[in-house]
Amino acid sequence: LCKQWEKEVRKFCGSKLSVCVVTSKAELNKLTVRTVLNCDILIMSVTVYKSDAYWETLAHIAAANPLPNRAGRFFNAALKKSLEALKNRVRELTGHEEEGEGIRKLVRSIKNRVDFDDSHLTTHKARSRLKGKAYMDAKAADDDEDDDDDVVVVGAKKGVKGKALPKELQTSGKKDPDPWGLTTSLVQRDWHNMKCPPLEMFMWNRVIVDEFHYIGETMDRTLAGVTSLQARSKWILSGTPPTADFADVKSIAVFLNVHLGVDDDADTTKDSVRKAREKMRTAAEKFNNFREMHSPAWHHRRQQVAQRFLDRFVRSNEPEIGELPCAHLIKPIRLPAAESALYLELAHAIENLDLRHQRKVFKARPKTKAKIAAKGKAGDDFIVDLDSDDSDGGKKKKKAAAPAKRKQGEPQLEMSHRDQRLIDTLGSSASPEEALLKRASVYDDFAGVDLDAMEGVNNAIKACEYIVRERRKQLADCREQLKRELPVALEQHLLVLHHFGYRDENRQAFADFVRNAHNAAWGDRESKQMVRELLDAANCTQASVSRAAAKAHFAAPGVLQAALKRRAKERAAAEKGSGGGGDDEGKKAKVDAKAAAWAEEYHLRALVHQLTRLRNELVGRVNALRFFSMIRDCQRAHLEGVHVEVVCPAAKCAHAGASLPLDEVSISSTCGHTGCSTCVLREAYIGKCITEGCAALAKPTSIVHASSLGAEDDGKATRYGTKLALLGALLRRLPADERALVFCQFETLTATVAEALSAYGISFVQLTGTARKRSELLEAYQQETGARVLLLNVEDESAAGSNLTVANHVVFVGPLLKQEQQQYDATMTQAIGRCVRYGQLKKVHVWRLVSMQTIDQDTLERRERKQIVQRADVDGNEAEDTLVVEELEQRFADALGGPLVIQDVAAGVGKRKREEETVGRRKRPAKRVVDSDDDDDDEE
Repeated sequence: LCKQWEKEVRKFCGSKLSVCVVTSKAELNKLTVRTVLNCDILIMSVTVYKSDAYWETLAHIAAANPLPNRAGRFFNAALKKSLEALKNRVRELTGHEEEGEGIRKLVRSIKNRVDFDDSHLTTHKARSRLKGKAYMDAKAADDDEDDDDDVVVVGAKKGVKGKALPKELQTSGKKDPDPWGLTTSLVQRDWHNMKCPPLEMFMWNRVIVDEFHYIGETMDRTLAGVTSLQARSKWILSGTPPTADFADVKSIAVFLNVHLGVDDDADTTKDSVRKAREKMRTAAEKFNNFREMHSPAWHHRRQQVAQRFLDRFVRSNEPEIGELPCAHLIKPIRLPAAESALYLELAHAIENLDLRHQRKVFKARPKTKAKIAAKGKAGDDFIVDLDSDDSDGGKKKKKAAAPAKRKQGEPQLEMSHRDQRLIDTLGSSASPEEALLKRASVYDDFAGVDLDAMEGVNNAIKACEYIVRERRKQLADCREQLKRELPVALEQHLLVLHHFGYRDENRQAFADFVRNAHNAAWGDRESKQMVRELLDAANCTQASVSRAAAKAHFAAPGVLQAALKRRAKERAAAEKGSGGGGDDEGKKAKVDAKAAAWAEEYHLRALVHQLTRLRNELVGRVNALRFFSMIRDCQRAHLEGVHVEVVCPAAKCAHAGASLPLDEVSISSTCGHTGCSTCVLREAYIGKCITEGCAALAKPTSIVHASSLGAEDDGKATRYGTKLALLGALLRRLPADERALVFCQFETLTATVAEALSAYGISFVQLTGTARKRSELLEAYQQETGARVLLLNVEDESAAGSNLTVANHVVFVGPLLKQEQQQYDATMTQAIGRCVRYGQLKKVHVWRLVSMQTIDQDTLERRERKQIVQRADVDGNEAEDTLVVEELEQRFADALGGPLVIQDVAAGVGKRKREEETVGRRKRPAKRVVDSDDDDDDEE
């Protein structure tokens, strides 16, 4: 936004005020003290604070300790010491009238590290690996430094003492050790010519922080740098400041250096805030956090303190933009049969596999197993990637390539196979809700599988066939894993029964598992038959788990000794993998027999627990495959008129065993069993499946009527799905002199939308790269000859604060997923506010694409407090919060001058080219528009 601020200053102040713009550390290196003192306004990008070189330069010129690489309380303490030392350096620089004396004294102080504190060591620590957005931000900061030859990195990162400096300043680094030019004659004659001055050297008249809440959310070194600036007054600006709870108000007060009170986790419901606090606490503080319980009166007083702060320091200016015409239009999208089937399959797979509670699984990635294999580890170890946010907003791995720590005696289970299948179900999503929102927008997010590379898979119908194959493969994998682990559990059961003994003879875990496979109420006939066949193949019968069978198994000489020796090796490997046994190594203390017996029984119980989870997963896989197959059969029957043989299994059904017409068929998504609608719903209200012997928990909300599935129509299948096809049609329909902003929420979805826009021949700009590069791309978009579409990630800072009044169309690919209503409202306001603001001369249209009967509709209704219904479901007296689908469709079509016509990627290419030639300009491919900035930079 730096160039935007510069333009606004020029627009309203003309040439009365001198303005200096700094977008990177490279530009700061060129800046002189004289320039800063003479300019009226200095506009700086916060990416300067993300550069390691900035903090190294600051600590170096302050002649103090090097600053830590990671943000936190230790960094803040070190920065405070450096700023105190910097005051001394400024006094030395400016406190001498004799020419050059101040510079010479400053050089001596830097050489001797006069303010180095031995009691506050800040030795260099290797930086943790960054991923995702944190990696891109760090890379962008580094790229900014490489944009010019004048960029330098000062000193070495390691060590607590500087090396001797040749002449006045010396360093072992390869780059210029003197970014300030202290050794040059120009600076020695007049210190005002010194370059690269840290901003902390100056006392500012006013510091203004735009969109401060984005800085406050990260809680990294940028926040410490902004709050450390000295000024006579401070203004912090935001169109949507967070004020939901005490923690939000406290985050505002931090910028004004006002402390409202101690942290208390009861003050906030945001997980991100709690995690950030947890990282900065010591062990004693973590313990006290659980021990302290504050009274309601204490919390009430804190709320009063926060309110007094808001009343005194915060001012709300309502922009008078109510007269700006703005139309909000919703496009209800009825997904075709194939896409609807794919969505239903994922939604009910999440419910049946209980994925909403498997939060740790979403942190794991398919590469984990490859990392283990590369290091020679067992590929079947249970690895869960416990990620924690590091100080730079990224993720750091906690021994991701090593086996997870286990308790003594805990087995090495093949959990990674099961978790891998769950990850494959969710693709690249971080939560079940994210996976569903992506699937409602585009159908091909299958665990990163490139459907373009798969022969014949080019639309949703072909993707359905791929899903069936994949689900069958996952079911087969689950059966194979269960088949491998049954003999292991049987061997351990016989060993415990024969040699170690159970603590309670009536509670034998594996024997109970075998018995329940035949008698307990779980699964249905098909899944039970599968498990029983596996048990019989592994010789896991009632007779084979008895004491007599155990005695016969170990009757042969040497069998028991071999089993005990094998278990001893497994225990040793487990202890080594969990990091235990280091202090007792070499000691030959006798192992207590009772403790050893309990450890072996614990090991067996863990094995049985794993078998139970695999059995339950097998049931879920069988049910999911049955459900999806039945959906596809019903959809094909609608088109082809083929009769689907479905007989209601209920004893008291009115159809009396006759074959049901398709409109009367209902499917239970929890198990895939079918029956007539009346009987299925009747049993669902009491939580039972209509099929005898099925233990699935049926619910009225899990019933899918065959009449609502739609008909298979290969002619409507598009490469990127119906929603993105409608998005392309909408953007092509817009007038040639009008521009649009397209907002997506997730990175993978944004990439898919970019690919779709390129395929549909729509020229667009996507903000990527360094701060300078983004500014240039944004400026290019605002030119009349630029691309007509700007693709933005609604979570990115680029989506907030930008003045994009050149566009008058705002398109949301889908509803926003937010934890809190306040976050949702703030994000929507920021996004729409890019166009609805002063300077907008056209009517603004806000287009929302909503897939009906999906999480899109649920999210929109919950956040907007509206209800979308069909005309047939209302009697003409609908309430104000009711939206009728037919009316929404009509308003959408009227605004565009007619209904949208969907075209696939391969259709209409020649027509689009003729239209472009008529306009007289050639639309550049999207990727070339985005990457057109690589003229003198080798950043990539």
